[in-house]
Amino acid sequence: MSDLELDCPEEPSTTGAYQLSWDAPNDAVVVLREGGEEVYRGEDESLALSGRPEGAYAYELTLSGGEGSAACTVDVSPPSLGTAALFFSMGAFVFGATISLIAVGHRKTRP
Repeated sequence: MSDLELDCPEEPSTTGAYQLSWDAPNDAVVVLREGGEEVYRGEDESLALSGRPEGAYAYELTLSGGEGSAACTVDVSPPSLGTAALFFSMGAFVFGATISLIAVGHRKTRP
């Protein structure tokens, strides 16, 4: 029986988070392995993963009895320099605005 399909994101993840989904026969228990290590066993049809550092992650999906197989690879890469600079700028703005609001509030509440 080889009715398994495993879908991985085609574009690299720049956040270290992504979702895998699959098609399997009804009520089949599947086993998902990442680099040979079991990361999921059950009847669901997707798995969200996060916190993955930069690298390539190979996945293999099989039915719990070992029959059938599907595989794919997900790449995790750091965000572009422009994206990182944008997030840094946004964080600096929010930090500055927060400090300003605290200072204004403190001045208004002083006796």
